[in-house]
Amino acid sequence: MIKLGNMEYKEHSYSPFQESVLAYAKKKFPETYNELTKTIERTFEDQERRNKLLEIIEQIVEMKSLSELSDEELLEGGIERRDDETYIIAVSTHFHEKRLPKGYGYKGGAARSLLLRNIGLDPTSLPRDIDIIRLTEEEPESRLDEKLAEEYMPDDLAQGYGVEHIDDTQEYLDTRDLTMNELYATDDFIVATDACLRDTIRGIIRQTDYEYEQYYDDIGPKMLAKMLRFYAEALSRGMDFSLDTEVEKKLEEYGLTWFWMALNLDKAAEIGSKVANQYIEELKKRKQIPDHLDDIEQVTLFLYKQMGPGNFYFRYAPAVDYIREENWIQ
Repeated sequence: MIKLGNMEYKEHSYSPFQESVLAYAKKKFPETYNELTKTIERTFEDQERRNKLLEIIEQIVEMKSLSELSDEELLEGGIERRDDETYIIAVSTHFHEKRLPKGYGYKGGAARSLLLRNIGLDPTSLPRDIDIIRLTEEEPESRLDEKLAEEYMPDDLAQGYGVEHIDDTQEYLDTRDLTMNELYATDDFIVATDACLRDTIRGIIRQTDYEYEQYYDDIGPKMLAKMLRFYAEALSRGMDFSLDTEVEKKLEEYGLTWFWMALNLDKAAEIGSKVANQYIEELKKRKQIPDHLDDIEQVTLFLYKQMGPGNFYFRYAPAVDYIREENWIQ
């Protein structure tokens, strides 16, 4: 378990309701009184930690970088600065009851969900899927990577992708595609870069410098479609997010290709129809698909026709059991 400094909490006064509950417990159930008192105190402490974190979030929103905050200020909000200029946040709320074996963690959407939950931006965030990473050099026991992949990521395993071993966490963070993906997590803590925390808190979906270098200092069609999906997912959850201005510019100039549009619609549908419908609305707003397409089935059929038979297979987005696809092919 990661310890974030030696935090001290102020004395708190109980509400009338809490006082009556404690008085009743002390009288009727004296054996549980001390534990109940501790539970209420922990609630006070959690709330104070969250209030401090919100203060730091407000500073970040006002464009004050984490590097300008002292270690003491960060610790008050539950954030610890590491020597490599990454930051740690303890996991106090989780999306899953199960816990991974020691030495394993999460990347991608699962790590993002833990971050959103534990900085209070989306306390109910759930990942689309769970991608497991191993942070130790060797597997703690024989075939444990395979066993975890079978349990947590069977679809990926069926396609030849399993648990990823990360031997250099700094290199891993330096080679992500989006700033909000510059993180990883375990069941106990989240490690994120300054850019990841700031863009997540300010609600900006941005491509990393590394990804710009990979695509000749530009944004490719794959990333345009992915960022638009991330944006749609955030909006569907009621979050105040925006696309980087350069992304909006590229969408207006070049638009999306049919394949990447279809792939990200399918991934949105995997999360839920609300996210998929929001993605469709964002596509229509940016003139990527015709306005008369009203639902997921119509859009999937439209995309099938644009790409031609055999070029894409929707796994999650409905297309009337693909009967319509067969009809138009015939």
